[in-house]
Amino acid sequence: MGWSVRRVANQSIDPNVDTAISWDTEDQDTPGNFSPPASVLTIPAGGDGLWAVTFNAIAAAVMNSMGYCRIKVNIGGPNGFSITNTDFDDVTNPVTGSWCLALPNLPLVATNTITGFIQHRGGAATNFTGRLFAYRVGA
Repeated sequence: MGWSVRRVANQSIDPNVDTAISWDTEDQDTPGNFSPPASVLTIPAGGDGLWAVTFNAIAAAVMNSMGYCRIKVNIGGPNGFSITNTDFDDVTNPVTGSWCLALPNLPLVATNTITGFIQHRGGAATNFTGRLFAYRVGA
């Protein structure tokens, strides 16, 4: 049970603001409850258990000076929480930046929501694409 969703078209993200990624492409949706474009995946009835969530974000171009970025996965609903990569990573040197946050064995229950966020300090709006996988891996 789970989803594979992508952001194919560039999403412009302003600096210094946590911005939810709006997923525009659905590759897999076994719960049958996701319709792009949308930012939120919802654990369905019967989906209680351990979930593996992976969020990957890709900057379309180099950010200008002070180009730092971090990504976050927010779990909403019962016993909600957020998990962020530990720091703003310096992205002033690579041609493009890519970040990945892999979260195995998250204890989730029906009605929990999963949302991926990006925040950067690039000084100007920056385009991003990305991918999110969320699959139930155990009871």
